[in-house]
Amino acid sequence: MLTLVLTRHGATDRSNPEQHLGQRIDIPLSDAGRSAAQALGRRLEGIRFDRIVASPLRRAQETAALAVPGARIETDARLSEMDYGEWEGLTYEQIEERDDARRRTWEEDPETLACPGGESGADVARRVRSFRPT
Repeated sequence: MLTLVLTRHGATDRSNPEQHLGQRIDIPLSDAGRSAAQALGRRLEGIRFDRIVASPLRRAQETAALAVPGARIETDARLSEMDYGEWEGLTYEQIEERDDARRRTWEEDPETLACPGGESGADVARRVRSFRPT
């Protein structure tokens, strides 16, 4: 039986205030993010993993390396975060200032409406569903 363990990457220096960090800004973990990944590693001690697969983004790979020290980490772009397009790197406040009407419309239906120049929730779901560990 396949057991799949999923986790999100730890915090970055751009986590507070929260910014839309998707695929286009590739930054490492902050000290707090590294501490959280190490704490996850302590919780996972004693669990054997056949494969460790992460997004190609540095913050995801760094989280995996700290959570499962010494493991070989594979990358797969299908596990990348949502592409936020024109909203990449912006805080909620900045998006409201620049693109409030479109943001409100997107929040009503993020599944089918794509971020401007980016992906919709359905796009992300389709991409991630295509990832089937073997």
